[in-house]
Amino acid sequence: MYLVAIILALIPWENAVLILSGASAMEDLGEETLERFEALRDNPIALNRAGRSILIGSGLFSAYQVASILEYRRTSGSILSISELALIDGIGEKMASALAHFVRLDLPLPGSGTAPTPESFHGNAALRSGIRGSPSPDSWMGAAKLSLDLRGRASLGAGISRTLDGVQKQSASAAIYGKGVLGKIVAGDFNARFGQGLALWSGFSMTGVSSTSSLNRTPSGVSPVSSFSGEGRLRGVAADFYLGRWSSTLLAAKDSYALNLGRTSLEGQWSATALYGGGSFCLSADCKYSFSGFDLWGETALELPQRAPACLLGVGWSPSYGKRIALVGRFYSPFYSGSRAGALRSSTRVSDELGISSGLSLSWVEASFDWCLHPRKGGTQARSIFLLKKEFPLGGALLTPSLRLSLRDRPSEQIRFRSDLRSDLDLRLGAWQMHGRYEILLYRDKAWMWYAEGLYRHEAKQTKALAALRFSIFKVDNWDDRIYVYERDLPGMFTSRACYGRGLSGSLVGGVTLRSARRSAPAHSFNARLSLTAYPWNLHPKPSRLEARVQYGLKW
Repeated sequence: MYLVAIILALIPWENAVLILSGASAMEDLGEETLERFEALRDNPIALNRAGRSILIGSGLFSAYQVASILEYRRTSGSILSISELALIDGIGEKMASALAHFVRLDLPLPGSGTAPTPESFHGNAALRSGIRGSPSPDSWMGAAKLSLDLRGRASLGAGISRTLDGVQKQSASAAIYGKGVLGKIVAGDFNARFGQGLALWSGFSMTGVSSTSSLNRTPSGVSPVSSFSGEGRLRGVAADFYLGRWSSTLLAAKDSYALNLGRTSLEGQWSATALYGGGSFCLSADCKYSFSGFDLWGETALELPQRAPACLLGVGWSPSYGKRIALVGRFYSPFYSGSRAGALRSSTRVSDELGISSGLSLSWVEASFDWCLHPRKGGTQARSIFLLKKEFPLGGALLTPSLRLSLRDRPSEQIRFRSDLRSDLDLRLGAWQMHGRYEILLYRDKAWMWYAEGLYRHEAKQTKALAALRFSIFKVDNWDDRIYVYERDLPGMFTSRACYGRGLSGSLVGGVTLRSARRSAPAHSFNARLSLTAYPWNLHPKPSRLEARVQYGLKW
């Protein structure tokens, strides 16, 4: 498919993350999510060798898509191109192009049929340090991370970090991957995500509806965590097992014990989860089925001894490629604590909510709407997001303008309406990229922000380099009107800065990765970031902030 090759050549890594995560903007994501995608980018999944446990645990695929990939491998052999991956039922061109950043398609050895090239031991290590303003114990940050993989049979990982605010985070995990019945055994830190997240969904989960695809969760079961952030993970031991189309997962973590039983087919999947944690017992059942362009998913849960119910039901329809309509309804009892939940919701917790959400996705139009009622605490909220995004090829360049409008209505508040209009313009020409944004927000007051960024990316067989320069200016007088902006940072770091005050900022990010001509030689990477934020016309005096960060990475 020539179209796939064109899309792959143009789709940037950030857009691939948005496609696979269901977010409409990088600002919607969390640190743990972005770090997971960066880890997959640095160590892509061997798609022709990975077992069911690894494919599901990556969080890239639904259980239905994993079943389709395994069936295709069984009947047709290795997947040899992105075009071929797009032909697999449940994948499609858009997703295949996004997956190209996170999977590798091993070519068969000459004369060996479809047997993929053997995978060798590999690993990654990173050391990071930074300073803010003048040197002092409270202005220093540091982090270290190590991950090892042994031929896809076992993995080890650990991460530790200290933020500029003095907060320390750490995580460590070990996993053994089996064949046949045993999927994997994980000890240490891990994420556990089942169904639509009503009973158990650890780590980051988006609130609200940012796009049509965000209406539907993609569970990843148990996956080991070894990150800088260690955000939201469970700590203990877990294992999953497979017998034909049946699966089971057992886990024991601090104050949490769970059992999940499920069955997967080429039409969909269902599972049941029993969870004890947070002083309560929760039972849930979930399902997801696909047929004739329709998708049906849902989950129902009951929390004991409160006898508090929760349920969620959704339906989606894709009449043709690039078009999708979805609708989801939900009810969470005011007495449902949802202490380990991460299902679709409008607020922080999965509790005390009656709501309905819808989404529409066309070739270059995305729209979503969410309405909810909080029976116990009172009040309603309506929120809608409209996104227009179109690509225009101009010779050898690609121009992509976009317009995003977010509206929120809370009748119980003194100021009930909040509107946020964001316009972006992206230009790509070979190794060069320029991006600009202007955003205006109306709520307590009028707030606005503008930035422009230029980027150069060089990729060769033995050398990769990147340099990016950004300048921004903002006026936000009220903290409730703060504007969040995703900023390019060191690998493994997620920065979504809240613009507040009257000021300007600039940042310079650079990095280079070097590898010798020998195939087995390690790769060394060096990255640095320098940023300055100043408030020369702020309403109240506010000191400038200077930050410098450096990172060294080793990959073998």
